[in-house]
Amino acid sequence: MSEQMRERTPAEIEQGIYDSWSPFWHFYAKHMPLAWWSREEDALFCSYAIPHPLFNQVADVTPNLSRERVAQVCAKMEERGLPWLWLANPAHWNDTTPQWLPEYGLIEAGLVKGMAFDIVKTEISRGNPAGLEIREVQCMEDTRAFWAGILPAYEMPLEFAVPSQEVHQAHGFYPNIPIRVYYGVWQGQPVAGSMVYFDKEFAVIQCVGTTPEARGRGFAPAVVSACIQAAKEEGYRYVVLQASDMGYPIYLKMGFTEYFDQTFYVKMPP
Repeated sequence: MSEQMRERTPAEIEQGIYDSWSPFWHFYAKHMPLAWWSREEDALFCSYAIPHPLFNQVADVTPNLSRERVAQVCAKMEERGLPWLWLANPAHWNDTTPQWLPEYGLIEAGLVKGMAFDIVKTEISRGNPAGLEIREVQCMEDTRAFWAGILPAYEMPLEFAVPSQEVHQAHGFYPNIPIRVYYGVWQGQPVAGSMVYFDKEFAVIQCVGTTPEARGRGFAPAVVSACIQAAKEEGYRYVVLQASDMGYPIYLKMGFTEYFDQTFYVKMPP
């Protein structure tokens, strides 16, 4: 049996979800000319040179935070002059997150939930909502359509897609890169999208979104199901993701299991 298909303990799945953040973001960062990536003993840093906290992140910082370490991390990120976020350890790994983080301008901004889908034990949703066509990104025109469906979901301008498009322009598409990307077209317009990254042991879903005017029609589950099916075709057992408050009930209904909460903090530049 391959390592990708081996049944995991809950603890192994939890660790796999937690570790899944790094390889996906690193893949894009190392291929973007203006991006920056750094690994330290207790932290991972990445910045895509895009002025939004989602694209400038810190993770894996030790749970035993000191004021000195927080100051060091803040100084390192603030050299970029961009808004950034700090993804804390899962809540039950560290029940003593310092209450003084706001003194450094780090404001608690929300929670994400670590979740996993067991392809062997859970049925993949079949069929698309009426009028929705699922397409796989295989050319530059597709990348533009994908981001046109995704970025409005996050209230981001279309210019934010440029660095990612440069990566595909230079390195191509699946199977040349370990990512498959899907988007949904409804009434002639791209309205939803998702991508799946193939890591060594887990398939990692990222960038799920639906344009505001198209929500509530089952489009997000359809593109996520396309990613799960792709992972199955690649020989994976587990698909993992980190769910927002909006996405959590959708994934739960699809058959994903929750494993932990993570708090994230946002720091805006002066």
